[in-house]
Amino acid sequence: MTCPRGSRAGRFVEFGIGSGCCPLAVRGPRVYRTCSAVCGQGDLEPVLLAGIVVTLIGILGLLGCAVAAFRARRSMREGRVLANRLRRLIPWNLAALCVSTIGLAMVIIGMIL
Repeated sequence: MTCPRGSRAGRFVEFGIGSGCCPLAVRGPRVYRTCSAVCGQGDLEPVLLAGIVVTLIGILGLLGCAVAAFRARRSMREGRVLANRLRRLIPWNLAALCVSTIGLAMVIIGMIL
C-alpha cells in the first residue's frame, strides 16, 4: 500500500476491515486508535456491540408491554380489572425503558470513545 508523505501503513489497518494510512507523528496507544478509526474497529467495539444488544432487548420489552396492554384492553371491558392489569404492566414498562436507555448510553460511549 502506498501512503501519502508523512504517514505509514499501520499494522492494525492492514488486518482490519479496510486499509488506510496512519500518521507517523502519532505514537503509542493513539496509533492503535487512529488506525482502528480508519478500518472501523476500535478498542471499545465490544461496548458498542453490547449496547446494541441491550438496546434491542429493551425495545423488545417495550413492544411486549405494548402488546400486553392492547390484549388486556381488547379482552376486558370492565374498568377496575383493566386498570389493575395495566397497573401491573407499569413496572415492566419502566424496566424495559431503563434497559433500552442504558443500552443507548453504551452505544454512545462506544462511538465517542
